[in-house]
Amino acid sequence: MTFATAVHDSDRFVVIGNSGKVYPTEAFVKIADKARVETLEINLERNGQVFDRSIFGNATQTVPEWVRGLI
Repeated sequence: MTFATAVHDSDRFVVIGNSGKVYPTEAFVKIADKARVETLEINLERNGQVFDRSIFGNATQTVPEWVRGLI
């Protein structure tokens, strides 16, 4: 299975601490969007890429909070 296939077949694609503007992240966000996979960015600030949802702040704080909300 390729990474692109895994993104396409997933329920959610999460980008943490990345601009989302460089390959391969940019391509994966587009694959997820086209496949109607939920996209989430967790970053210090908005990066210009289109995500379904964004959480802004330091990853050492925001990621554990986000994970706690999932379980």
